[in-house]
Amino acid sequence: GISGVVNVELTPEFAAKLGAAVGAILPKGSYVAINRDEHRSSRMIKRALISGLPGTGVNVWDLGSVAIPVLRYFVRVHPDTSAGIHVRLSPFDQRVVDIRLMDREGVIPSTSSERTIERNFFREDFRRAYLDDIGTINYAHEPLEAYLEAFLSQVNVQLIRSAGFRIVVDYSNGLASETLSRIFNKLGVDVVALNSRTDESKLAMLHDEFRANQTRVGKIVQALNATVGVQLDVGGEKIFLLAETGALIDDTISAALLLELALYTSPGRAVAVPITMPDAFDTIARWHDATLYRIGQNLHSMMTAAQDPATLLICDGSGNFIFPDFMPAVDGMMATVRLLEYLAQRKMLVSEIVRYLPAMHVARGSIHCAWDSKGTVMRQLHEYYRGSNVESLDGIKVHLGNGSWIHASPHTDKPSIEIVAEAASLPLAEEIVQQTVAQIETMRLNGG
Repeated sequence: GISGVVNVELTPEFAAKLGAAVGAILPKGSYVAINRDEHRSSRMIKRALISGLPGTGVNVWDLGSVAIPVLRYFVRVHPDTSAGIHVRLSPFDQRVVDIRLMDREGVIPSTSSERTIERNFFREDFRRAYLDDIGTINYAHEPLEAYLEAFLSQVNVQLIRSAGFRIVVDYSNGLASETLSRIFNKLGVDVVALNSRTDESKLAMLHDEFRANQTRVGKIVQALNATVGVQLDVGGEKIFLLAETGALIDDTISAALLLELALYTSPGRAVAVPITMPDAFDTIARWHDATLYRIGQNLHSMMTAAQDPATLLICDGSGNFIFPDFMPAVDGMMATVRLLEYLAQRKMLVSEIVRYLPAMHVARGSIHCAWDSKGTVMRQLHEYYRGSNVESLDGIKVHLGNGSWIHASPHTDKPSIEIVAEAASLPLAEEIVQQTVAQIETMRLNGG
């Protein structure tokens, strides 16, 4: 995708030109589905993007403001739709607007497609349609209804209804409230909804504000004796969980929780997690005779792995969950409802399940590394650990013995090397990270 400070780096003129660059790689006469969040900046950029598409002979489906998973599903089920675009205010910085692109499968485009769009943009190599071939702009007819119908066909409605759940859901003033509230009504779930009204002034939240809000949600969960608390991100893709005690569940433990519940319900199925997830995930997979695949630590790798519908679940420890039997893309609404379905079958409290999960002691670190030095540093790391038990997936992962390992990879958007380590205790994992940081610093100063 593309991000930039609105009206400084990301202007309407830029967006119109980007729309033409995207349209130039798509079949003439096909459609692009596009939606946005509620912020006025997103509306402006979305309309500018739309203005650049018809001139290339590409039609537009305007979905208005719907949750991102609804857009992804719409793109997938409409054979004449070749791409999707979502425009949103960055959840981390209210000055920044994000433009997220998706291919005809509703997933992140390939690197080659992104490079072609970039080349078209800078060369201004746009296709120009003749008068009668100019694309049209249309409003999509009830995109929510098709999503809801498909969604409910993939979950055990009667099981969830009979469980009599009471849950607390924080919609983060985002796009999922309308969709998920209708799903909960169909499922008979008693929901205490927080921040369900879309509000353009509350779409971006600093980290400290986010954590403070989770603490408030936890108090409500505990006071109401709710089954679980769920906070969705603004786009309806990520979820963050709180136990019935009101305690915040760490994102990695949340992933382990859903993995355990999913495999308890469907043992023997294949699952996938990033290369940097703790070894506890392998342990959980062994409990249920399941195959666990390690993938790259990015959304593109997750969505690529999800192309196999036989895979039960893919999760990354940062709130993203994919259930390929429904859609090979992250969907916080499906993750929330599948959690309820699994809990109805498991018949245990969330805190009790979390308590018996394997221990995880993971530390993270980062060290500055200039863009043009990243390749050299990574080659030196591979050379240093030659002959060791090494995996070269998304960087380098070195198994140190006794259940300890270290993973180093260049950050895709920052001039830094990211380090993750696991060990028998957190202090030991932190020590391994510090040693690796010092080692990379030496390599960098010596010509890396």
